[in-house]
Amino acid sequence: MAKRDLEIEFFFGKLSEAEWETRVNLAAAFRLAYHYGWNETINNHISARIPDAPGQFVMNPVLLF
Repeated sequence: MAKRDLEIEFFFGKLSEAEWETRVNLAAAFRLAYHYGWNETINNHISARIPDAPGQFVMNPVLLF
């Protein structure tokens, strides 16, 4: 699947290529964790550092409020 096929209008032009790829890979990691049942406890955490912005990272915002 090409990057163009995955672009979401909200993010178009706002993210670097590296950040977009990081977000796509993080989404895949969340799906794998759910598939293997690793989402059943509160001790799970998946996050990723954005390669071209070392001080920034992305994570699942669930239960952060």
